[in-house]
Amino acid sequence: MMGLPTETMEDIEGISDLAMKVLHAFYNNPERQKGTGLQISISCASFISKPFTPFQWEPEDTMQSLREKQKHLLEYTPSRKIKISYHETPASLLEGVLARGDRRLCKVILRAFELGCKFDSWDDHFNYDAWMQAFDEYGIDPTFYTNRKREFSELLPWDYLDYGVSRKFLEKKKI
Repeated sequence: MMGLPTETMEDIEGISDLAMKVLHAFYNNPERQKGTGLQISISCASFISKPFTPFQWEPEDTMQSLREKQKHLLEYTPSRKIKISYHETPASLLEGVLARGDRRLCKVILRAFELGCKFDSWDDHFNYDAWMQAFDEYGIDPTFYTNRKREFSELLPWDYLDYGVSRKFLEKKKI
């Protein structure tokens, strides 16, 4: 996962370093079958702040920041035996908006549907431009939901739900 609060580029490099340790352990194993190769896959999701967690007050990385981290991970990884995949940043932005959105998004979701947005978790069906058009038509900035830090005093859309963990408990667990 990338984009966690307090994350540094050294943390991103740690993802590649761990994969390299696995690669070296495989090739340094005297009992491995000779002539066999290894392909390591890294799948790196973008951090999405979710309700009902101590992270619900934290901002998510911007799309630009996530792209820089993805690029850095690709450039830092020295072996072609390590395959890196990650979520595209526009899909992560929308996931973050929907995870922490409020009732104002109802009309945006309906409008996006009317513009043809269906099966959006499939990359070949995801239409970022249609979603942005829907946000624009209603004057809603998606980064309001994703890229800003929330204060403990802010009333959150899901605060009225009883999910078995008190808000005070989550505030104490804050990073």
